Amino acid sequence: SSEDSTVDVLVEHLEDSIQVILEHHGQPLPTAGLETFLVPGAEPAQGIIGLNLLASFDRVQYTTEGGASRMTLVKFLRRS
Repeated sequence: SSEDSTVDVLVEHLEDSIQVILEHHGQPLPTAGLETFLVPGAEPAQGIIGLNLLASFDRVQYTTEGGASRMTLVKFLRRS
């Protein structure tokens, strides 16, 4: 929201999963939950797109620490 805020993106490929970490540095805001993807009064497709994206991951974690808000998306890999 300001010139001094940044977003870092880190993708980690682990033995059993892939993790996408989005970390925001800037003005602290309350941690958002899944309900924020459903915008009241919006067309149904707008909220569904966000939920479909999150549904493709196996775990979604939110944390706020030391002036940074972090969302970690985890997708577990299937063994062949």
